[in-house]
Amino acid sequence: YHVAHQVVGYGPFNFTNDAAIVSIKRPNNDDASYLRVNPMCERPVITVRNTGSNPITAINFEYWLNNASTHQTFAWTGTLAPMADVDVILPTSSLWSTGIQATGNKFHAKIMLVNSNADQYIPNNSKVSTLTLPDIVPNTFKITVKTNNNPTQNSYTLYNSDGVVVDTKSFTAANTVHTYTYQAPQIASGCYSLRVNDTGKDGIQWWANSAQGAGYVKLLDVNDAVLKTFNPDFGGGFDYSFSVN
Repeated sequence: YHVAHQVVGYGPFNFTNDAAIVSIKRPNNDDASYLRVNPMCERPVITVRNTGSNPITAINFEYWLNNASTHQTFAWTGTLAPMADVDVILPTSSLWSTGIQATGNKFHAKIMLVNSNADQYIPNNSKVSTLTLPDIVPNTFKITVKTNNNPTQNSYTLYNSDGVVVDTKSFTAANTVHTYTYQAPQIASGCYSLRVNDTGKDGIQWWANSAQGAGYVKLLDVNDAVLKTFNPDFGGGFDYSFSVN
């Protein structure tokens, strides 16, 4: 065996009141770890760590796109122990209508206050990620699902950009095509997220489990033309964000 070891030594905390943005999970094209939840135009998610010695109960954030003059703000509250992480979901507000560009978009997130006081170490307070805009679909569209031999394993939920459920569907009939139409007033212009689930964790069609049969999930326009065919080998599920109109 060839074994390599690392020994890391550390002393006491350098700061008492310090938080760090560890990563931007969405929107983010830079890190392949978050590929399955990007591109998106819904609520941003950032991971924050308490890098100070005091517990954190409140963090104030600013976030914005590109060079937007108007920055969104959010006040997080909770309990974050030293060296613990938390995923913070940021409200959309007017984020996606302020400063957006056709290409070359960047998302900025910044910590402004920690426990209502100034953060003691500024260099770890901000991060920037690049993003690609999601697909645009017409303001009337259809979601069609063909079940396989295990229909009860599959379901889907459609969310708006604020994370509010627009619709959810589950299935009981095997090898059956289900098609659902979405249009105003149920659907308005803006961003949406489709979450498709499989409790069997083998997608709706998988070469290693031919006994489950073959199904599909597609996005159609009002005339039943296919806008998007999703890979049926999706394991436990997949997320797809899109913008309407």
